[in-house]
Amino acid sequence: MFVKTYSYSIKPERERDYLDIQVKSEQIYSRFTNKQTIYLQNRADSSKWIEMHIYQDEKSYTHSIHSVDQLPEIQELYKRFLEVITSAEELKVADYNQVFLGHYS
Repeated sequence: MFVKTYSYSIKPERERDYLDIQVKSEQIYSRFTNKQTIYLQNRADSSKWIEMHIYQDEKSYTHSIHSVDQLPEIQELYKRFLEVITSAEELKVADYNQVFLGHYS
């Protein structure tokens, strides 16, 4: 399993726009890959969000992202996303692999 995470803050007055962007993005991604996405909103500060995109493996991610990133619709949604977050500099991206604890016992 390969997981890509994104953390950022949303401008308070733009949460509805943010959610609309995410729904439309997920519709596009679902045409190219089978992934699960989890959205987490911070309980103490509702402007802070984390997205977790879970792929079967890194190859699945790489293959799909190259196809999706070329689409004008996704490029437009990304521009809109940059308008609703507090700053592009705050956007943090990280990659994770699943660890099976049974291998360590």
